[in-house]
Amino acid sequence: MNLNEELATKRELDKLQLYIIPCSEPIPSVCVKQYEAAYDLWNLVWSKTLFELDGVKQLKSNEFTRHEFLSVIMKDDIAVGLFCYSSINLSLKVRKEDSWFDAWPKELVSKIGRECQNGLMPSWLAVHPDFRRSKSNYPINLGQVVMEIYAKIIIEYGYDMGFGTTRNNRGVNKLILNTGGTKIMSSVDHGVDVDLIQMNPTDILLKERYFSKSFKTLWENRIDKWREKNERTFRETA
Repeated sequence: MNLNEELATKRELDKLQLYIIPCSEPIPSVCVKQYEAAYDLWNLVWSKTLFELDGVKQLKSNEFTRHEFLSVIMKDDIAVGLFCYSSINLSLKVRKEDSWFDAWPKELVSKIGRECQNGLMPSWLAVHPDFRRSKSNYPINLGQVVMEIYAKIIIEYGYDMGFGTTRNNRGVNKLILNTGGTKIMSSVDHGVDVDLIQMNPTDILLKERYFSKSFKTLWENRIDKWREKNERTFRETA
C-alpha cells in the first residue's frame, strides 16, 4: 500500500464506526438508528440474492430478528457491513435440525455436537453494493473486516467454536480461511458450491496478528451494546 492509499484508507476509517447490538427487541434507544440501518442493508443485499438463488419474492423480517446479535459497520447513517449471530448448543436436537445446517451432513453435525455446547453461528454476511472494493474501488476491504470481526467475537466472547457455510463463487471461503477457519468438506447450498467451515479459537489466535489495520482500528473503537446489555442483565438477576 502506497502513501496515497494509506491516507485514503485513514480518511475513510475516520468516517466509520463499529456497533455490536441486539438483533431483536429490546434495542437500546441509542442504537435504534443503527439497528434499522442494519436491517435495511440486510434487506437490500439478501432480497436480491435469494431471489436470484431461490426465486424468493419477499424476504420476511423474522429471518433477521431470529438471531441474537449483530455487528454492523456504519458510515454516517448508512450501514455498509453486517453479520448476524446466534449462540448455539449443538448437542441439542432442536439446534441440529436448524435450517442453517441444511448443507451439513447429519452425521457431521452430530459429531461436532458432542464437542460443542457453546458455539457461534453466523448468518447474513452483507456488504453494501456501493462500498464493495471489487466494484467501486473502495479503499477498505469491508468483506474481510466483517469476517475478522466475526473471528474476534468468537475469541472475545469465549465461544468454543464458530461455523461457516461459505459461498465460494463470491470468495467468502477465502475470507474465512484467512481469519482462522478450517475447511471440513465441500457441499451445495441454495444450488451453489459452498465450503463447510469450522472456526477454532486456537487457529484464530494464530491468524489474528495478520488481521487488517482497518479491523484493529474499528475494533478498538467499537460500541458494544450487546455485551453491555448482557452484563447488566446478569447483575440484575444475580
